[in-house]
Amino acid sequence: GLYENTKRVNLERVRERVQSIAATAAFQFDTNDLNALRVEKDWQKPEWAKVVNQLKEIRESNPGVLYAYIFRKSKTDPSKLEFVSDSHSLNPYANLDNDPTNDINIGPDDGKFDPYGEELLQWPGQPYDSAPKEAYEAFAGPTSNQDFYTDKWGTVVSGYAPIRDSKGDVTAVIAVDIDAQAFGRLNQNG
Repeated sequence: GLYENTKRVNLERVRERVQSIAATAAFQFDTNDLNALRVEKDWQKPEWAKVVNQLKEIRESNPGVLYAYIFRKSKTDPSKLEFVSDSHSLNPYANLDNDPTNDINIGPDDGKFDPYGEELLQWPGQPYDSAPKEAYEAFAGPTSNQDFYTDKWGTVVSGYAPIRDSKGDVTAVIAVDIDAQAFGRLNQNG
């Protein structure tokens, strides 16, 4: 019973942490930069490098964070989500090209490299088909997943926060993920 209680308390701590990181990070982005990143070829714009580097700094400044990324509702179908950018994708084709020297292993350290699975990098406008329900709820305000969920990028708990323009309208959502391995270490260490 004590172990299960500790697990529950630690999950709540993780949820609060990723939600807080996302809510703080949401204020760091210029919505004009995000609006410039709509279609796949936009990764070549200077705004792409700026946003990727901002996300990378957020990921690297917060121990245990595996991914940081931004998504929005699709203009053609607002019931669907699409990626704007992520913290690993300065070259979103690095893992798909024929040059193994530029591959980026972004998934958990499991010895596998799957460029169409957990090492799939994002580009502007790429569909985000496996988004959990909390990703949609984040357009109304900061939130986090109730529990870990699994998609092709791994098993994580995510914190989300809306990114607003100068009028207060939500233009995108930032997400921050902590993986199950970090949670497991937290439970082992108390």
